[in-house]
Amino acid sequence: MANTTGKKYGGREKGTPNRLTKELRSILKDIVYQELEDIKKIRQIRTKGNNRICY
Repeated sequence: MANTTGKKYGGREKGTPNRLTKELRSILKDIVYQELEDIKKIRQIRTKGNNRICY
């Protein structure tokens, strides 16, 4: 039987963040931060006159 009253029963309260979304945002933030650090390192290598990048 469907809830046709318009009132919410069960589940998260309004404004409570989804746990999975919070974890995913944290992981993506860490990845982006690491990539930015790598870009800074590459720029420092290139400014020192060495244009080759070794993987």
